[in-house]
Amino acid sequence: MRKKNNDLPFHKRRKNFLKRIKGEVAIFSSAEVKVFTRDQHYSYKQNSDLFYLTGIEEENAILVLSGLGTGARSILFLEEHDLIKAKWGKSPTGLKKAKRKYQVDEVRNYNDFANDLEEILKYSQVLHYALSTHSKIDKIVIDTIKTNYGPSIIKPCMLHDSRLLTGIMRIKKEKEEISHIGHASEITSKAVYKICKNIKTYKSEKHAAKSLEAEFMAQGASGMAFNTIIASGKNATVLHHEPSYQPLWKSGLVLIDSGASYKSYCSDMTRTVPVSGKFDQYQAELYDAVYKAYLKAKEKAVVGSNLSSIHKAAVSSLTKSLIEIGLLKGSLSNLIKKGDYRKFYMHNTSHW
Repeated sequence: MRKKNNDLPFHKRRKNFLKRIKGEVAIFSSAEVKVFTRDQHYSYKQNSDLFYLTGIEEENAILVLSGLGTGARSILFLEEHDLIKAKWGKSPTGLKKAKRKYQVDEVRNYNDFANDLEEILKYSQVLHYALSTHSKIDKIVIDTIKTNYGPSIIKPCMLHDSRLLTGIMRIKKEKEEISHIGHASEITSKAVYKICKNIKTYKSEKHAAKSLEAEFMAQGASGMAFNTIIASGKNATVLHHEPSYQPLWKSGLVLIDSGASYKSYCSDMTRTVPVSGKFDQYQAELYDAVYKAYLKAKEKAVVGSNLSSIHKAAVSSLTKSLIEIGLLKGSLSNLIKKGDYRKFYMHNTSHW
C-alpha cells in the first residue's frame, strides 16, 4: 500500500537539519501567492524546502528551526481557521489542529511573525534564510536583522542561504520519496504513451497538450510538474515552447515534453513521434542518433556514477552520430572540446 504524504519522515528531516545549525536559526517561508487576474490566482506551488521539512501545502506558513540552547526547537506560524476563506477557497488548517498534525514544538499565529521574530533571533549570530521566496517575509527578515551601527551581539550578523543545507539533504532521496517519484513517472509514462498512440487525432499542439494533462488527472496525478510542452515542426527546436493552435502536420514530428506530479514529487519525460506513424529516412536517422545517445547515457546511470559522466556519454555518442549523418565535420574530440555539438544539443542530459 502506497504511503500517504503525512507518512513521510518530516520530523526526522527537521531533526537532521537542526544538527547542522547548532547555535543558529533557520526560517522557511511558504511560496508567495501570485495574482492571475482580479480575484483569481495562479495555481499554487509550495516552496519545496518548506514542504520537505513539514509536508505543508497551504499558503501563508512559516517554519522556524532554532539551534539555540533555549526555547522551542521548531515553531510553525500558520493562519487561524477562517470560515469566510473556507467559502472562497482552501481554508487554513488552524492553530489547534496544526501542532498535532505537523508534530512541531509550538504553533503561533501567522500575523504575529513580525512581532515575534526579534525575540526568536536573539543571541543567534547566524540566520539561514532564502531570500526571494516571499517578498513580504523578506522585508520582515531584513528589517529585523539590519543595524545602523555595525554587527550586534543580540541579533544575527550573518545571513546564509538555507538552500545550501537543504540542497545537500535533498540530493539523496528516501525510499518514500523514491516511491512518490516512481508513481509520478508511472502516471506520466502511461499518459504519454496514450497520447503518442493517438497523436494523429489531435487538431493542434494545444489540443494534444490539454488532452495529455487530462490523462494525467485521470491516472491520479496531483498536478503538473511544469508547463506542458508539445511542439510540432520547427516549434520543436524551441526549448520551452508554449503549445499553440499550430496544426500537427501529417508529414511532421511532434515533440512531447511533460511530466505529472504526485504528492509534490515530479516526473519529466520527453518523446518525439511522427504524426503519420512512420519516420521518413532523415527523421529516422536523427531519432536513432538520439536513441543511441540515450543508451550510452543509461550505461553510466549506475551506483557510483554522477550526472557529469552520464552527460559526457550522451554528448560523445550524439556528436559521433552527427558526424556520421554529415551535420558536423571534424574530429570527435575537437568537436566536443569546441562545443560545436551545442548547436544541436544546447542543454544538459538531466535535471537534478
